[in-house]
Amino acid sequence: MKILFLLMPVVSLILIITGCDPEVCNYYKICNSTSHKMSVLVYERDGIIREDHTKLGLHSGDCCDLLGVICGKGQGGAGVPFGSPVQADSIVIIFNDTIKVSILDSEMEDWSNNVYGNNSPLFFEAWTEVKSKKDSYYYEYEFTDWHYQKALEANGYAVE
Repeated sequence: MKILFLLMPVVSLILIITGCDPEVCNYYKICNSTSHKMSVLVYERDGIIREDHTKLGLHSGDCCDLLGVICGKGQGGAGVPFGSPVQADSIVIIFNDTIKVSILDSEMEDWSNNVYGNNSPLFFEAWTEVKSKKDSYYYEYEFTDWHYQKALEANGYAVE
C-alpha cells in the first residue's frame, strides 16, 4: 500500500505530460514558378520591413523558406505566415523590379478583395501541404505566370 501511495505522483506526472497537447509548428516556403524575377516585401506598421518574411530577387524556379514559423499547442495545419494585420501591415509583390501589386493593405476590409482573390497567400487554403510529421507541418505557396498576368492587369496592362 505504501509503495502504491509513493507511485501515485509519478504516474500522475506521466499522465499529465503525455496527455498535454504538444507544440506543433508550421513551416512555410514560397516558390517562384513564373518566368519572371519576383520579390515579396512584407511590412510591419510604420513602413518597417519584416525581414523574416521579405524575399528579394527570387528567380524562376527558386524557392525560399520564410524564417517566420508559426508554433502553438494542439493541432497543426492552421494559420498562414502573414495572415493577420497583427503580423503584417502590408504585403507587396514585385515582378521584374517594375510590376508592383499590393495583396494586403492594413485598410483592406475584405481580404478576398485583392488582385489574386481567394488564391492569395493570405488564405490558408491556397497553400499546399507538402509533408507532415508528428509535430511539424510544411507548406508551399507557388507563384505562377497566372499571378504575373493578374499583376499586369492590376497595373493597367492589356493581357490576352
